[in-house]
Parts: sequence; structure tokens; C-alpha cells
Amino acid sequence: MGVIRVTRVLIVGGGGREHALAWACAQDHGVDIVCAPGNGGTASIAKNVRVEVTDAAAVAALAVEEHADLVVVGPDAAAAAGVADACLRRGIAVFGPTAAAARIESSKSFAKRLMDEAGIPTARWTSGGAEDRGRLRAFIAKLGGACVIKADGLALGKGVVVCDTASDAERALAACLDEGRFGDAGMTVVVEERLAGPEVSVFGLCDGTRLRMLHTARD
Repeated sequence: MGVIRVTRVLIVGGGGREHALAWACAQDHGVDIVCAPGNGGTASIAKNVRVEVTDAAAVAALAVEEHADLVVVGPDAAAAAGVADACLRRGIAVFGPTAAAARIESSKSFAKRLMDEAGIPTARWTSGGAEDRGRLRAFIAKLGGACVIKADGLALGKGVVVCDTASDAERALAACLDEGRFGDAGMTVVVEERLAGPEVSVFGLCDGTRLRMLHTARD
């Protein structure tokens, strides 16, 4: 799409992340900001408009209505729903992944397979649903019971259970596969080798051909 002059930005989402993005955009004087749906914090620096962030067509229509030059997609669920794709089809520049690229976030088993295929080191793992319980239990036994069980889909950062024993893992499997603790996101689980040690997140920006690394961060 090349270099564009941005005078109006639509930020999709209503959490603290989107407030931070709106604040950062507001530092660029001459840029109007619309947040959808936004929150109490963004109301002081942007125009808030109610919209369902996973309704890609509605978000794209709002971007057209608001004459947005750039759409910034915040929530993982919005990215997975194809908000970027819908806006790009309207000819609007987007900061955020397409639905295909967002599968790295929206499906942990997809991300693990991608890492294996690309030769990226990752913890040993397997995945499956209720019908695969025997295989999942066998893998847990192979790991000695100490493992991490994750809902395959998006669970708002809550879909991870760290297990010390096989009994812990059995309860976690039941919570996901039988009790539906994480809804559809947990109907398939990833069982992963439990690793010990410090953890750090490494961030980068990519437009499909170029990569720019950002700072690392830790929770």
C-alpha cells in the first residue's frame, strides 16, 4: 500500500491495551482517534463508538463511515475474526494480522505445528479432544505428570493450567473436555512439557517481507 498520510485512526477494542494505543496515537498532533468500542479511559482522548469487535463487516463499515486512514486491531479475537481482512478489502490500511496470520494466536496447536515445521525450538507437546483422552494420558505419563494443559483456542489469557502431577492433569483435562470451563476454546487441548526457568517475550513488527524487532518484555 506504500506510505500513507494518517489523519484519522480507528482503534478496535476496549481494554487497557487499546487505551495505551490510543494514548500513543494521541501524541501525534493532528490525528483524530476513534475507538470501537473504547472505554472510560479512551473517552477523554478519542471518540468512542459501540461495535462488536468480532463483527468484521461492522468494523469495516465503521472504518468507512468514520473516514479512517488506518485501523489498529487490538484484541486477539478481533484479529481471528478477520477484521483486518475486511478492512483491507475496503482499501483501508491496517495495523494487525490477517485471520490467517492470527491463527498463531487463535490456535495453540497450529502454532506448535508451525514451530515444529520451521525448526523453532519448543517444548514437547501433543493435542487432542475428548476422543483422544487415552493418547493425552499416555503423553502425560511420559512426562511424569508434570505438564501444562492449555485450551487450544482463545480464552482471554485464562486457558492455561500448570500441573504438578498426573492427578492434577486429569482434573485439568476434565475441566476442559467434560465441564467446558473454557467453552469451545477448550474442546481441544494442548498438553505440553513443563519447562522451568525465566520467561521473556520477544516482539517484532512484520509487514510480510520486512521485520523490525522491538524491545523484550516480562510480565
